[in-house]
Amino acid sequence: MDLFRQNSATREDLGMLAVMDALAAKDQVTQRELSRQTGLNLKKVHFCLHKLLEKGYVKFQRALHNPDKRVYLYIVTPAGLKAKSELTYRFLKVTLDFYNQVEAKVQQTLASMEKAGTERVVLGQRCGPHGTGADPQQRHRSSRHPGAKITA
Repeated sequence: MDLFRQNSATREDLGMLAVMDALAAKDQVTQRELSRQTGLNLKKVHFCLHKLLEKGYVKFQRALHNPDKRVYLYIVTPAGLKAKSELTYRFLKVTLDFYNQVEAKVQQTLASMEKAGTERVVLGQRCGPHGTGADPQQRHRSSRHPGAKITA
């Protein structure tokens, strides 16, 4: 599963995407606030901001008329918007590829279990947002393997 074998460039891209997303929501922000918003540590936020600045994806200046001198005004440039859309596309592609790999593996496992005579598969006790209810794709999965009953 390739999603778990991310190289450092992929992790760097995801960090920069998270920072650009946070900057799109709020342009006057401290690095500490960016860290809280993105879930990245402060060092990673600092690294990502400097990479974005080096590449010309972000411009910044000290926020005038703000009593907190740590606050900067970050502006995502047109090149930054293009890079953000490319990063978003790549992230979605990787995520969908991963989903397809997992789905194929599940289908392969269910088919081999059905071949072995398994009549019922319990996927888990917690489904839905509150631990009850059926998995929305349960009918879809069980329709592909009518011999095995999938129970959530």
